[in-house]
Amino acid sequence: FGLSKGTWSQFIKVKPKQVHRMPHNMTFAEAACVPLAGLTAIQALAKVSIAQGQRVLVIGASGGVGTFAIQLARVMGAQVTGVCSGRNVELVRSLGADDVIDYQKSDYTAMGRQFDVVFDAVGDRPIKELSRIIVPGGAYLAVGAAIDLSVRAQRTFGPLARTLGLAVRRRAHGRRWMVFLAKGSEELDDLTALIEAGSMRTIIDQSFNVGPSGDATEIARAVEYLGTHRARGKVALLFAH
Repeated sequence: FGLSKGTWSQFIKVKPKQVHRMPHNMTFAEAACVPLAGLTAIQALAKVSIAQGQRVLVIGASGGVGTFAIQLARVMGAQVTGVCSGRNVELVRSLGADDVIDYQKSDYTAMGRQFDVVFDAVGDRPIKELSRIIVPGGAYLAVGAAIDLSVRAQRTFGPLARTLGLAVRRRAHGRRWMVFLAKGSEELDDLTALIEAGSMRTIIDQSFNVGPSGDATEIARAVEYLGTHRARGKVALLFAH
C-alpha cells in the first residue's frame, strides 16, 4: 500500500501473510486495483451498518473509490444515487446506481433530497452545505479527501492523511471521528467473493506500460493524468515481465 519505499517497483519482497489470492476472473492489473480502493470503500461503509432500502449518496461515483462504493452499497441493499460528471453517468448507472446526478447540470445539495448516508470521495463542498442533504441521525463519510480535519489532526497526519485514504466520519448534529484504512484480509476475502460471483468489477480508465527497467516517463504521465481528476475508476502501471 505504499507505506514504505518501492511503490512503483517492478519487484518487491513481501511476507507470505501479506499476499492474498487474486480473484480467478480478473487480470493482474484489475486485481492490483482492488485492495486500496476496495478496502477503503468496504471499511467505510461497514462503519454505518447500511440497512435494506436506506438511501445512499456517493459523491465522486466514477472515481477509483467511488466505483467500488456504488457497487458495495448496491450489494448491501441500499437505494444508491451517484454524483458524477455527465460523461460518466452511464458508467455509474452500469455499476448499479438507481439514480445518477450530473453535478454539471444540477446542484445535488439544493434539490430538496435527503439521504441516510452520504459517502464523499471528492471533498469539495463545505460540510454546512452537505448537512442539508443528510437525514437527522444520518451518517457522513469522507474518504481520501480528509475533509475538515481538525488542526491537531492536520499536525499529526499532514499530507499522509490525504495520501493514504484517511476516512473521516460524522453523524449529522453529532460526534465525529477518524478511521484509518486498516489491514483487512477478511474484507479482501469478501471483495474476492463478490468479484468472483460477478457482483463487482474493477474499472480501469488507462494503463501505462512502464517497461522492464521502470520507465519514469510513463510513471510521470500516469501521475499527471491522476492529477487531472478526470480518471474513470483506476489508473494502472503495467510492468514488463
